[in-house]
Amino acid sequence: MPSMESKDILVADTDEQRSQLLSELLEKGGFDVRLHKRQAGLLQRVATRPPSMLLLAAQGGGADDRAFGVLRSLKADPATASVHVIVLGDGKAEGEAVAALDAGADDYVARPFSGSELLARMRSCMSRPAARLSVPRFQAGRLVLDPARHQLFIDDKPVDLSRSMFKLVEFLMSNRDVVHSRATLKRRLWDGESNVSPRTIDVRIRRLRAVLGEYDCESYVQTVRGIGYRFCVESRGERWGSSSANRYSPAARN
Repeated sequence: MPSMESKDILVADTDEQRSQLLSELLEKGGFDVRLHKRQAGLLQRVATRPPSMLLLAAQGGGADDRAFGVLRSLKADPATASVHVIVLGDGKAEGEAVAALDAGADDYVARPFSGSELLARMRSCMSRPAARLSVPRFQAGRLVLDPARHQLFIDDKPVDLSRSMFKLVEFLMSNRDVVHSRATLKRRLWDGESNVSPRTIDVRIRRLRAVLGEYDCESYVQTVRGIGYRFCVESRGERWGSSSANRYSPAARN
């Protein structure tokens, strides 16, 4: 295993002062450090160049902290699931540590902490495989989605989807019967991608329907005029059921 000092570390924290202090600490230890100081665009940045470890700052939102949604998405995506993640929090928000670990973090470190403590936690994490979410398959009508294999099946036949299309159908299926505006879809699926417009969302929806239409399932993706889109199976007289595994918990990916 490569030495810890050769590792590429990405620090994701919107607090300028904290980010700078962490960067100085890690660089003195011989690390290659990159900083991400915005809430938007983290998923894309990790996917484009996965670091060996992500130090992810919780924003004080407790169990519902936005950072944990990002973390679940990272761990659910095969391309980024092997990235080690340590969540840095203040230890005050109720349920924050448990929520971080449940979302797939390798460890949780509460502030204030010493540099030696953080480095020791990092060594421990990097000496073992990265934590992964247990992501079961789930079923909707004739569709079965297997996030771990990044595969959609219709009538037990594998369906070829682009990465963006898989990401879209996964989000819609795992948030069934909920109407999502174009703005919501952009924020949840393509946050930080400036080239994704409402028109782009419409085009991707049409492409997804075209693929599903080859199996007479295009009506699963419905337009709610003036609002957005939703995934609904019961309109065809079919109901949700469990696959050979348990039902799936939502996660977004690129």
